[in-house]
Amino acid sequence: MKRMGKLTEKLRACEKVDEVYKIIRNLSYEYGFEFSAFVQVSGTPNRHALTIDHRGMINYPDAWIESYERGEFHRNDPIIQRSRLHEEPFLWSQINGSVDMTQDERRMMAAAHETGLKEGLTIPFRGRTGKLSVMCYVTPRDFKVTDSQFNELHALSSMCFMRIDRLLNDEQRVSELSKRQIECLYWTAMGKSSREISELLDLKENTVTYHIKVAMARLETNNRTVAVLRCIAAGAFYID
Repeated sequence: MKRMGKLTEKLRACEKVDEVYKIIRNLSYEYGFEFSAFVQVSGTPNRHALTIDHRGMINYPDAWIESYERGEFHRNDPIIQRSRLHEEPFLWSQINGSVDMTQDERRMMAAAHETGLKEGLTIPFRGRTGKLSVMCYVTPRDFKVTDSQFNELHALSSMCFMRIDRLLNDEQRVSELSKRQIECLYWTAMGKSSREISELLDLKENTVTYHIKVAMARLETNNRTVAVLRCIAAGAFYID
């Protein structure tokens, strides 16, 4: 419980998804895993229509990342396929060599093994939009994960995912704001009142107030400062 409390404090301070990934990466080291990754999976149930986006939140060997992307291995990745069908965490050794695996999936796992990705713990998540996200902790060694480690890492990873999901949701909502709404929030961030913003943008004060209220509603907050911070975190504008 103490560890979860400390993690909560660290996650609250994270304003960008890559800051959360740094925490994930440190967790992987603490639990004996050399590599980690966070990816989002999009597409239809047809594996040939899948797309994978890691947003730079991965520290697998460069040779494997290049081979994976060049060979479009995500189409035959049993880790992704298992994550799409089952919500519970699993070890790679639990599925490696399974009779349910196709020949292409077996070849992909063998290639990963040769590159130094031997055993892994994968945790699937579904965010508020329903999109699948997958968190992996991987080691090049034969590695035994105790039930205690398994459960602890699952719980801590879930906390990290909730923060990432919140930040990604904010990014999406910020991207849906109009240019005028962004302008009004920018000048709010610069300390201007609605009256001052109306003069700067040649708008009625009531119009400025309306734009800000609509923007706050879309960003799921009643606080102007929170709305501004979410825009900054999403890269909508910057304050020197």
